[in-house]
Amino acid sequence: MKAERMKVDRMRVERMRGERMRAERMRAERMRVERMRGERMRAERIMVERMRAERMRAERMRVERIRVERIKGERMRAERMRAERMRVERMRGERMRAESWLL
Repeated sequence: MKAERMKVDRMRVERMRGERMRAERMRAERMRVERMRGERMRAERIMVERMRAERMRAERMRVERIRVERIKGERMRAERMRAERMRVERMRGERMRAESWLL
């Protein structure tokens, strides 16, 4: 009778140990999955941040290029106007000299 009870107790202890080990394995697996999900989310977040930074930099460069082009255009226009003014002044000067010659 005592041997039977010891055998039952031993079986119960074994079963409990097996359940405990299975529970521990499941917990470890769940933690691993959680950690992987966390790492994946962090990687995605970093990637999204990097892409947004890249887009913003591209936009800033585009705006800067447009600004530079506009300034260059304005400078060229101002240069052309100055050249035209100088030409007009020179022509007026020549005409005045020619007229003073005639007098």
